[in-house]
Amino acid sequence: MPITGLLAQRFARSLRAEGFARFTTIVSVFSVALGSLALIIAISVLRGYEEKIEETAMRFTSHVETKPILGDVIGNARGSMERVATIDGVSSVDIVLNREALARTRSGVDGIVLSALRTVVLRRSSAP
Repeated sequence: MPITGLLAQRFARSLRAEGFARFTTIVSVFSVALGSLALIIAISVLRGYEEKIEETAMRFTSHVETKPILGDVIGNARGSMERVATIDGVSSVDIVLNREALARTRSGVDGIVLSALRTVVLRRSSAP
């Protein structure tokens, strides 16, 4: 007989003998089953909404960002935009300005990053 069968027989015999061991075994098996069920449901729901979440997240960020090596401003931004726009598969190109800033609230001061787009781009990306 394989080792798994011997272990199962021994475990089954021990459950008949002691009442407390049987109770704790049943509770632990039920708890593991309930936890597994909750995990499966959570993963299923997340996978169902994965495409919608990704689509919504892409509305607020770009697929590709072009930045200068030294982190300064791109010298000829319009020329760079035109070159990138000629690449096959690129649907739109626009300039985004990012600046670090400090924001003061009642609870204190915190560092933030301000991102600026043209109004036309904002209207186009927020349209349903």
